[in-house]
Amino acid sequence: FKYYHIHQLRRSSLYPADPAATKELLRIISNRINYLNNETSSFHPPLHILVTGGSVTLGTKCGTNPVGIPAPGGKEFWVNTPCTWASRLQNLFNEALFKNKSVVKVTNIAAGGASSEIAKVVLEYQLMTEEVKKVQPHVV
Repeated sequence: FKYYHIHQLRRSSLYPADPAATKELLRIISNRINYLNNETSSFHPPLHILVTGGSVTLGTKCGTNPVGIPAPGGKEFWVNTPCTWASRLQNLFNEALFKNKSVVKVTNIAAGGASSEIAKVVLEYQLMTEEVKKVQPHVV
């Protein structure tokens, strides 16, 4: 956190999570872990997090080394590559917190140049793929 100033962190402390919502998320996670540990229990899907944002969240050039070393094959990396912020978030949850179990699914619907206002319209009018529409996210 040495790169963040207090005014940048203050916003998150002003809007704490709702205890009921937090309890619901923990219930979803607990059900998923129980399902993964016991094959005879009923199916429980992973906690679904939907990520919106601009080109950084999208992963534009996230596979390119900032000191100029080209990406393998000279390709740019995009949405579902391991270097995107959304992929890293999913890996953090599943690998670090849940011992490589598929407990959390992060879907990235970011678009280059998008803002919070654009994300609001995308969510309000369901302007996303049919696959994303089918699995309603628990967290946006």
